[in-house]
Amino acid sequence: MVLGPVPTITRRLETTHHRLLVKAADCRTLSRRVHDSVQGLEQQYRRGQIKFAIDIDPVETGQG
Repeated sequence: MVLGPVPTITRRLETTHHRLLVKAADCRTLSRRVHDSVQGLEQQYRRGQIKFAIDIDPVETGQG
């Protein structure tokens, strides 16, 4: 299940952040699919323009 993307509140006006929440019953399959997807996206877009941060099993979903 994929929820989002939703924009997040940032303190810097020059950057935009979006957050996705991805849920699955099988953590290993989910981890492999997310990894493969991020690798593909990083190859598609020039490095440095778009950055991806992956948090497995996040405790908090808000920005602190």
